[in-house]
Amino acid sequence: MALVRFKDLCIDVRDVESAADFWGAALSLEQNDPLEVHPGVGMLRGATPQQTVWLNAVPEPKTVKNRVHLDLRAPSLDLDVFAGLARVTEPGDLPWTVLRSPRATSSACSSTSRWPRPG
Repeated sequence: MALVRFKDLCIDVRDVESAADFWGAALSLEQNDPLEVHPGVGMLRGATPQQTVWLNAVPEPKTVKNRVHLDLRAPSLDLDVFAGLARVTEPGDLPWTVLRSPRATSSACSSTSRWPRPG
């Protein structure tokens, strides 16, 4: 048995509002407003409690490479679908595509047509 289990995803951001707009749209999550209780914190919720993302405002800018990134699956890698994202890798460079959010957070994204779904 595991000693711990995954609870929520927490992302440090400079601007909670713009990050909530971006990640809420990208992951189809609803924005909740815990700011009245916790200033500088945003929360996104899905259909279940396991689909919770916390956005925590931090004062310092990102200065080094992220040690953790999100691997996402999408039906298409058309950048029109991912408004505001920039492609970091060229198609065919890798078996996945690296996209960068408006706040310079990189995530690997694969199209469902390129990777079989496990299970």
